[in-house]
Amino acid sequence: MYSLDKDLIPYGEDPLPKSLDGWHCDVREDIVMFGMCFDCRQIPYPNPGCCIGLPSNGIGSAGFLAKSTASKSPVTGFLTAAHVAARNWTDLYDYNELLSNLDTSGCGDEIAHPLLPGCTDYKIIGKVKESFCGNWGEECIGMDAAFVQNFEPRNGEYSELQIADENILQFNVSKVIKRGGSTGETEGLLTGNTLSVCVDKDLSSGGFYHFDRCFSIESIGRPFFEKGDSGSGVFVMENGKPTKPLGIAFAKLMINHNTAVCRIDKIAEAFGLSIYQNEEPKEAVQHEEPMELC
Repeated sequence: MYSLDKDLIPYGEDPLPKSLDGWHCDVREDIVMFGMCFDCRQIPYPNPGCCIGLPSNGIGSAGFLAKSTASKSPVTGFLTAAHVAARNWTDLYDYNELLSNLDTSGCGDEIAHPLLPGCTDYKIIGKVKESFCGNWGEECIGMDAAFVQNFEPRNGEYSELQIADENILQFNVSKVIKRGGSTGETEGLLTGNTLSVCVDKDLSSGGFYHFDRCFSIESIGRPFFEKGDSGSGVFVMENGKPTKPLGIAFAKLMINHNTAVCRIDKIAEAFGLSIYQNEEPKEAVQHEEPMELC
């Protein structure tokens, strides 16, 4: 049995038994949970790390909050991995094109939240506005990303985040943190920016998908990334706190367990986005009369 506090016995209740029908009871203090969403206050607006995806395509994680800089009225949403949110991600790879440059008659996939294993109690909260899967631009930067527009615009104040400057990153020194639907918050070590990864295609077609010049993250303590974390946003840590967006975690090497992260600066540039955080409304402060201890 798992309990938050095995020594705390509510008033009027008996202690947990030492055995049940002759079977020893092992009572432990812990919490066990499936991959889950974090701090979900409103279903239409998934937070970074929430479980999202296409119901027919599998589960991934919501990454950075983002808004379009191209339109007059801001389009708000979030980033995730293209292979999580776009059914046609293989077409994007084959043509090496943005979704908006292809024939989109069958695109604009609708995204569900919260999308948990074996659960059908979810809501369609947005659709894919832009995506790319392949190697971007003349520099051939590996990118697996999709921008999902919220059907209900997110209200409140926005604070734009400063993207990490690659020129001041310290490899094998800088620590990073991400929040994903499978592993929650995990810390890692930034080990490089030249990682190339190959993902096998299905056996019938052969070949592979490759992504070049990705950031490489090494796990610290426990696994940094597992299945279901694809799309989660990775932050650089400063003074023990997440500060600047680095990229989107999308793949894991199965032998040395390093995580591949595509660069958020290139994603923001390609999609015409700014990365932000939503400012919580400040609660009114109640002024009280001064008190003295008696």
